[in-house]
Amino acid sequence: MKEFDDFLQVVRRLRKECPWDRERTLQDMGEYLVEEAYEFLSAVREGKVEEVEEELGDVLLIFLMASVILEERGRRIEDIIRKVKEKMIQRHPHVFGEDVARTGEEVLKKWEDRKKKGFYVERSLPALLRSWKLQEKAKRKGFDWESVDGVYDKIKEEVEELRHAQEDLREEEFGDLLFVVSHLGNFFKINPEVALHRACDKFQERFRRLEEEVKRMGKKIEEMTLQELDKIWEHIKEEK
Repeated sequence: MKEFDDFLQVVRRLRKECPWDRERTLQDMGEYLVEEAYEFLSAVREGKVEEVEEELGDVLLIFLMASVILEERGRRIEDIIRKVKEKMIQRHPHVFGEDVARTGEEVLKKWEDRKKKGFYVERSLPALLRSWKLQEKAKRKGFDWESVDGVYDKIKEEVEELRHAQEDLREEEFGDLLFVVSHLGNFFKINPEVALHRACDKFQERFRRLEEEVKRMGKKIEEMTLQELDKIWEHIKEEK
């Protein structure tokens, strides 16, 4: 595709002629990719197609820059594309071969079998997302509560264990609680990482409005009581 080839030449030139781009490393690209991926996800959540396209373009830029850095080490972008293409064909015999998979669940199970990693989820993932995926895999193997009530009961149990835990065990018990809470997403088909980001966005916006209201009143947050702030907070929640 001409546009792709032209953009690749632009990235190669940036890498060669721009001092800042020339100093970037694969480590940098990895960190930028995580950042851009979250911005892409945020645009998807907002449902703004133009922003989705822009953020996807930024992800493509990171991919190409990393590929150009690898070129300097004797690798080729064509080899990267060829390898992932061959992997996709190999792992989709129900599309490119004679195997049959009638549902998405069947596809997922066969995919896991072909990856041959067993019961494993990469440690490099954000912890909340990793815990969700681990329990999702366990659920597919039949190791799970029959209903979401079991998760609620387990959450209550973990809260009590954390409440009464000795200081040296609090971190472990806190981790257990977060682990179980993330599993609710598997029953509701909700990604806990996405849900928590939305909760953060909501809190951030409400707190911004709280600061504006306090400023409008000619006061400072530090000078107000929690009861006064909570009253304003509840009013902001009602306004949505």
